Amino acid sequence: MCDVSSDEQIAGLFEQLKSRYGTLHGLVHSVAFAHAEDLKNEFVNTSREGFRVAHDISVYSLIAVTRAAAPLMTEGGGVVTLSYFGAGKSRSKI
Repeated sequence: MCDVSSDEQIAGLFEQLKSRYGTLHGLVHSVAFAHAEDLKNEFVNTSREGFRVAHDISVYSLIAVTRAAAPLMTEGGGVVTLSYFGAGKSRSKI
């Protein structure tokens, strides 16, 4: 378990992985979150805070976990991120 909005939890997770495995060869980022109330409304009614939280957890977390994983990829490695099908869809009315 790791709250990807917490740098301390990310660091703790990768310390555990380093202790247990020593080396990583790959990282799969499959994390997304948005407040339910922001998903129920039209896109143009997304709150500023909801947008910030969604991007911090869904997007910036890729950078944060990659930064923590990179030192463990001593023999090379790869990073893959996944996207939600709805990311390419829009149903917003203006």
